[in-house]
Amino acid sequence: MLKNDRQTVKFLPLCVMVLLLAVLVSSAAAKTPKYVFLFIGDGMGIPQRSAANEFAGKKLLEDTFPHQGITTTHAADRFITGSAAAGTAMASGLKTNIGVVGMDPALKPVKTLGEMARDTGMKVGIVSSVSIDHATPACFYAHQPSRNMYHEIGMNLARSDFDYFVGGSLNDPTGKKFTKPLGNVLRAAKKNDYRLWL
Repeated sequence: MLKNDRQTVKFLPLCVMVLLLAVLVSSAAAKTPKYVFLFIGDGMGIPQRSAANEFAGKKLLEDTFPHQGITTTHAADRFITGSAAAGTAMASGLKTNIGVVGMDPALKPVKTLGEMARDTGMKVGIVSSVSIDHATPACFYAHQPSRNMYHEIGMNLARSDFDYFVGGSLNDPTGKKFTKPLGNVLRAAKKNDYRLWL
């Protein structure tokens, strides 16, 4: 999905979840990055990258980047994390409980990197190989007590005012599967100036 006044949106299956923060800066600002990408590999940590380096006999391209960071993604209520808790940790810097999307353990919404970027005038896009309302991509734009609340997460997407969404699908655009319907997600997105290519 894309905002009408900015570009066009299409749901397509892709290989990785990407948070695209396109910073609108002049080319004269050489020290300010024009684009920032956050690539998230499902379950990919240092041991997995080390194993891949060993298998390949050389460093992965990402291991040659000049700047890298490490984050912890354990849940607030469990050491072994899940996609929603890990995604919320990456998106907000805050640890939350298993299954919670974009909220703290007391279920208070937390501001995400995507929302911070949007609020400072940056263009923001979310790209995912899974459904765009799945836990990891949702943690950057949605705030729900359960990752299974696909319909509510979809409505958060429609109201996010992000610029671009690409994903495998929507799990519950009409609210028939898990929750009390809040309307049609695709209609709500169109009403909020997104163009859809399905």
